Amino acid sequence: MSSFGEKKILHLMLALDRGALIPMPIWDNVKGLRGLRSLLVESNEYSWSRVILPQLFDKLICLRALKLEVRGWRSCENYIKEIPTNIEKLLHLKYLNLFCQREIEKLPETLCELYNLEHLNVSGCRNLRELPQGIGKLRKLMYLYNDRTESLRYLPVGIEELIRLRGVTKFVVGGGYDRACSLGSLKKLNLLRECWICGLGCVSDAGEARRAELEKKKNLLKLGLHFCHSRDGDEEQAGRRENEEDEDERLLEALGPPSNLKELRID
Repeated sequence: MSSFGEKKILHLMLALDRGALIPMPIWDNVKGLRGLRSLLVESNEYSWSRVILPQLFDKLICLRALKLEVRGWRSCENYIKEIPTNIEKLLHLKYLNLFCQREIEKLPETLCELYNLEHLNVSGCRNLRELPQGIGKLRKLMYLYNDRTESLRYLPVGIEELIRLRGVTKFVVGGGYDRACSLGSLKKLNLLRECWICGLGCVSDAGEARRAELEKKKNLLKLGLHFCHSRDGDEEQAGRRENEEDEDERLLEALGPPSNLKELRID
């Protein structure tokens, strides 16, 4: 690594073996990395010290692309637990990939200061419970990849302000959460290709479904509609389940998927 000292490195990829530590001495000794434009870190498993990310964010303020990705599904105690609040220093960041960082439960509000962010990938972050409430400030965001986020309870109010947004893998309607966006928030989004709408069992207003104007999403080719209700097997719930099924039918009719849809899945 010492041979890099006199060079200006713009792009760096680290492919680490299982259990390997992120080599912090690289950042301490190589001044040329301060102008780094892309840092791509991926492996089946690697270890993080709590001090590493804050130091990286302090030093690598010219980053445009940051990938902190885990490949594979091995159990590991050293996943990233949280994203430091000083990520706001990466003002030039356009691409952030946190694929399969399964221990992250939430993202800091300071992430919403990254006004140039265009791609955010949290797919596979299965313990992620919520996205930042200020997500509406990310006006340049074009793609939000959030499939396999089973713990994600809702998308925040403000998602409808992202008029450049072209892709949301999973649109989660959060009934019962004051900070959750409504189904009607889909109206302003010009989604491309595919989208999976979850939590429709929490929506009882067919008018809200009509306000989503799904039939106008001409560029949407694949659509998933997920109705989720509790099923505890109690006999006294039978009438409630019957009402839920009736509501689901009315909601499905009100949604009116676009006519040019290639694939429709209802669950």
